[in-house]
Amino acid sequence: MVPIENSFDNKLSKEYADINKRIWGINNNLIFVNTRTTAAVAMKDAVERMKYIEGEKHAIITPYIAQVNLLLRQRDYAAQAAAAIRHEELAKQLMNIEITTIDCFMGKDKFSVTVDTTGVIGHLFQHGRIVVAATRARVSKVFIGPTLEFTSPVSKLKADHPIAKVVRQLNKTKRIKAMSIGEIEALEQYHKVLH
Repeated sequence: MVPIENSFDNKLSKEYADINKRIWGINNNLIFVNTRTTAAVAMKDAVERMKYIEGEKHAIITPYIAQVNLLLRQRDYAAQAAAAIRHEELAKQLMNIEITTIDCFMGKDKFSVTVDTTGVIGHLFQHGRIVVAATRARVSKVFIGPTLEFTSPVSKLKADHPIAKVVRQLNKTKRIKAMSIGEIEALEQYHKVLH
């Protein structure tokens, strides 16, 4: 077997793992942020990520169009807030982030992809969607959602489902960030567009 030239970039991999460490405290390219406040956390991740990469290199994908609309409102609000305090570059980069459904993201990829699971089981976990959700990042993938939805004995998801196995492996290798109450309360600025 011959490796494909330029198929893996160690330097880029380390760079994006370092970005995840700066944002979430986990030095890895594949992490899971455990929270039910998925949209606000996805937007916090995007705002923080724009300190290190360009918006064109990042996407936020989610199973449902309603969640896309919520994320777009939050992104627009964050960009307006950044522009209001003369952070024009941050505002520009935020507006360049692609926010779409998993179905619409089929056939595309970005260096960095955040998957907002919206905390629901069902639609996301049909085989085609989970493949897209899990494989569209060239370098860095962040899943955001409640991990119990994937691993609980009473979950609708079978224990041998690939995403349940991934979540258990991420937990075993300490790549799950549990949001504290204080961290969730600090996301207040992102909740304003929820109402």
